[in-house]
Amino acid sequence: MEDKRGLSYKLQTFAPDGLEMIPEVLPYISLAKPIISWSVKKVLRAKLNRLLGTYELLSLSALVTGGMTLEPPDVSGTLTLGKLAPKKGRMSMRITIPDGLGGTTTIVDEGTYVIDRDGTWEQTSQLVQADGAYSLEKDTLTVETVKPKLNGGTIRWKGVKTK
Repeated sequence: MEDKRGLSYKLQTFAPDGLEMIPEVLPYISLAKPIISWSVKKVLRAKLNRLLGTYELLSLSALVTGGMTLEPPDVSGTLTLGKLAPKKGRMSMRITIPDGLGGTTTIVDEGTYVIDRDGTWEQTSQLVQADGAYSLEKDTLTVETVKPKLNGGTIRWKGVKTK
């Protein structure tokens, strides 16, 4: 079979009974793949760009809190997310938590994070390597890590407006 541009192809369909592949569509299927790939990368860049900035800690629930959810003023912290590549970014985090003895302990960490279009979050930093999921609702970023269990927890951050 030959199309209007003189391209030849063999038409084989494996469709359920009663459905047939429209021959005019076949040459365009292979053209769509780069467009879809470009579109996915564009969506990822847009998602990453929405994450960039500085956040203040809203709540923390993890092994370091005994599984309890702590909120300010019991905990405080900041998270800064920067960009490295289309779906990879730089992160730095500073969290102050109660030490159980009437004082506080400050955790300072930095490293990288990777996001994907399905909402997955991978963090590799000096203190934590964890996999999980993230969501961004308006200016609230929620990161829930599940692997490894030792690093599992949920941290909610509120975006800080900068001038």
